[in-house]
Amino acid sequence: MRRRPGQLLRLSVGAEALSLERAGGWRAAAAAPASVALAPGWDGAALDAALAQLLAGAGHAGWPLAVVLDDALLRLWQVAPPRGASRPADLDAAAALRFQTLYGEAAADWRIAGHWQARAPFFGAAPAPLLAALERAAAAHGVHIVAVVPQFVEAWQRCRGALRAGAWFGVLRGGMLTLAAIDAGRLRAVRALPLPQDAGHEWLTGTLRREALLLDLAAPALLQLCGAAPAWAAAPAGAGQIPLALFGEGAVARGGAGMPRLAIDFAPAGLRRALFQLHPAWWAGAALGLALCVSGALAGSAALAQQRVRAAELEQQARRAARLSRPAPPAAPLVAPERAAAVNAAVLRLNLPWRALQEAVAAATPATVALLTLEPDARKRVLKLGAEAKTSEAMIAYVEELKRQELFASVALTRHDINEQDPNRPVRFQLEARWAAP
Repeated sequence: MRRRPGQLLRLSVGAEALSLERAGGWRAAAAAPASVALAPGWDGAALDAALAQLLAGAGHAGWPLAVVLDDALLRLWQVAPPRGASRPADLDAAAALRFQTLYGEAAADWRIAGHWQARAPFFGAAPAPLLAALERAAAAHGVHIVAVVPQFVEAWQRCRGALRAGAWFGVLRGGMLTLAAIDAGRLRAVRALPLPQDAGHEWLTGTLRREALLLDLAAPALLQLCGAAPAWAAAPAGAGQIPLALFGEGAVARGGAGMPRLAIDFAPAGLRRALFQLHPAWWAGAALGLALCVSGALAGSAALAQQRVRAAELEQQARRAARLSRPAPPAAPLVAPERAAAVNAAVLRLNLPWRALQEAVAAATPATVALLTLEPDARKRVLKLGAEAKTSEAMIAYVEELKRQELFASVALTRHDINEQDPNRPVRFQLEARWAAP
């Protein structure tokens, strides 16, 4: 099946069923998702069979695959950074210990992914056998996994920009309410709560106030819910009760400007995943850079052709003068220094390893770093990068990751400062990466 630009497969993995649909793409026709039911207490063999049934014979070889996991299959929690922690390994150990304390299970049977925040790192854990089955099915049917995210994280990315001040966030799926407590513009805790059969505004108010008391927070003024609305949501909240509001389509479409993103992704690391997570602004910059390279190459080609014509004219004039005068050594064709410099610059631009530079930068750039500028200098073999990170630790980690790229001979941090006008106080910095001569 032919894939439109930007189109991908979206696989939803629930506790009772799997569903597969085509998503994204410009002017792509909507199609009903295919689904396969799972028996209660399914195991790895049943999951393999269900995945094979969904992917077999669909003509999706080579497609990117984004997987959304039901929150009932996962674990989500936060960890207070241990005192004196100076390495990511310290935080990983603290996360594994907190996981075992909260859920009483060994972390070895789960794959843990973290969203690195200085004040409150956020973690998620997915069953290792489930992820292994997804990777086996993707390899068997020729699709490429670019994302494996919890259902809560996917809803958060879409709706976070429409959250109101003083509100908490919730996701309701299959009788399970995943509740996000928010305080002072940041995510404080996530709770997975079963929805009782007789739930109503009174139950919701009591639950929210109890969770706020346990977290030592003020009770929210509103709960904004993403997902299927319960039947009692249409009734107005009574006096003293916390109201419930559902996200509209327009609000979801505007998501992205408020609360920060959550980078919880269980997909295997690789270039395809890195390219999938790149911000659209990076692609716009890459397209602009490519256009500049093409225009430079065309200008260099025109200058080279003009130089050849001029050289031929000079050679003809020299031959004519030799026939009309005494024999003399033939005059060497003169080439203006400006033309020679233009030709040399064009040749350098043609030899610029732009694709290799793009792949090296994309492989090293995490979701916590946003690229702002890319300025290659072919003569000096130096790539100047402008970027922005949430923390100085993320900036230093990014510099070290660039140094590990084989293409770059050296990477130097030339400037950095904190954007005081931004409430998040991101770190803006500039790098110079020198690539090795071919």
